[in-house]
Amino acid sequence: MVKQIVIEVNGGMSCEVYCDDPDFEVVLIDWDTSSFERGDHFVHEVEDGQTVLVVPEYPTTRTKKLPDQTRCALERAGILNPTIGDTD
Repeated sequence: MVKQIVIEVNGGMSCEVYCDDPDFEVVLIDWDTSSFERGDHFVHEVEDGQTVLVVPEYPTTRTKKLPDQTRCALERAGILNPTIGDTD
């Protein structure tokens, strides 16, 4: 079974998703669907006419490509090991 990360966006913007583990599938759920058309196969009606964008297998970027500012912020917060992404 594939491990899954679900990223939910509401009132904001997801800029990038970083992951080095190929056993993870990333799924994006975006409630801000005003810029998408009904009929797009990623747009689904959930209830009372509300729509949601669900993108399975959302593309990720290797953590070694983290921008320096993002890496520094995560390290200072104790969330990211400083050596993550240093090896292939």
